[in-house]
Amino acid sequence: MNNLSWLIYLAEVADKVSAWAGAMSIILVMVGIAGMMFIAVAISLDEISVRAASRLVGVWALVTALFAAVHTITPSSRTIYMIAASEIGETVVTSPEAIEMMTDLKAIIKSRLKQELE
Repeated sequence: MNNLSWLIYLAEVADKVSAWAGAMSIILVMVGIAGMMFIAVAISLDEISVRAASRLVGVWALVTALFAAVHTITPSSRTIYMIAASEIGETVVTSPEAIEMMTDLKAIIKSRLKQELE
């Protein structure tokens, strides 16, 4: 597979990964809110130490932040398709045939401009 094939594949996968990470973030926030309520009750009943509770909250916050970051940073399929188009455009423009055509096109434009200015 070449780079373009990988970009097309990534475009399809990226939307699913982003949606999954977003859903997990929402679920983790809801679970975390409920968990903090239980932790508050457990601390007041001396069932759990404040240190252990703060560790649990820290781990929850880290995991939730990681899922939210994946959701936020993952590009959309549209962005990946634009990157693929840019790669193709760069390949086409830097080919010897395109360079020759651009040189000829510049010459035509210059001659037309001279005619218009005279």
